[in-house]
Amino acid sequence: MKGIKNAIAAVKEYLNEDFPFYSDALLSAFVRVNPVFTRPKYADFFWHCGSTIPGWLPNILVESAIAESIGSKTLLTYWKIVKDNEQAENGLLRHARDEAAHAHVFLRLVDLAFPDFVPFEKRHEIDSSLHKIPGNIEKEERRLPEMMLINYLTRINMAELRTLINLHLLAPMFYVLTPDENKEAVSRLLNSLQRDELHHIAYTAELLEIFGRDSGGSLLNVIYKENLYKFELYSTQGLEEAIRAHGGNEFFDLLQVDELCRGGDGNRPPAEQRSSPGSSWSIYWPSIPVDSRPLRPDVSNSPEDQSRVSGSDSITPTHRATPAPL
Repeated sequence: MKGIKNAIAAVKEYLNEDFPFYSDALLSAFVRVNPVFTRPKYADFFWHCGSTIPGWLPNILVESAIAESIGSKTLLTYWKIVKDNEQAENGLLRHARDEAAHAHVFLRLVDLAFPDFVPFEKRHEIDSSLHKIPGNIEKEERRLPEMMLINYLTRINMAELRTLINLHLLAPMFYVLTPDENKEAVSRLLNSLQRDELHHIAYTAELLEIFGRDSGGSLLNVIYKENLYKFELYSTQGLEEAIRAHGGNEFFDLLQVDELCRGGDGNRPPAEQRSSPGSSWSIYWPSIPVDSRPLRPDVSNSPEDQSRVSGSDSITPTHRATPAPL
């Protein structure tokens, strides 16, 4: 929960205002669900994979480039059917453009941090497949109902929170493995990603705050909790393959999911039976390593030595060779 509270504080500072309805909905949901990406062992598993599995770290960057491209396309699809909500429309369109740009940023990070990891032909193939937003884009005739928009914004918000946590876990490992001559450029790119993720959390928080205020708050609490139940199942299922392949018994307790997430309260149907308007979630879990080279030996510190960067302005400290969770 420390990372989530830090994120709320950062959003308040970013926008210079409080969000009582949003903050209450988010914190009460996270306390109830205890999602896997806020647990201490989640950070330990990142360290375990990053320090023991050849190719895991650069492959995450490649997978993330593809995921961001897909997310951009999904966001643009939703922008086309949102009507009469200029604030949401502007936020979604900027977000779609950001995700399209991030796809190329992640590929650039591969080039800088792990030179020659991706063969030229494969690099060109991935680059040419990434989603591009045309200069002239038009709205569709159909309209997205308000409650589906609120559900979608809620999912974006929690997904961006998880992405920010993941970024804080991974960025120092990327940075320390980067050749010295590329470190400054990598630092700039990583911190630009952090700023964009914070903006994505902030604009969705603003919109959810407006909805919470107008609806009295209780409905937003229900919606956020329901969506976090679903997101927890989604996150855990995405994590399971990686833990079974690479984690061993040490990390299996990360796969434990509250019965409420499975629909076990007797009132809520199982998550897989509930309708979902879709999302731009990305897992960042490549299923298999694609490189056999060993990791460089300068990543050798134990998880107990992990630095903490909560509240830090930078996510690429130069003095530690360890992941830095929020």
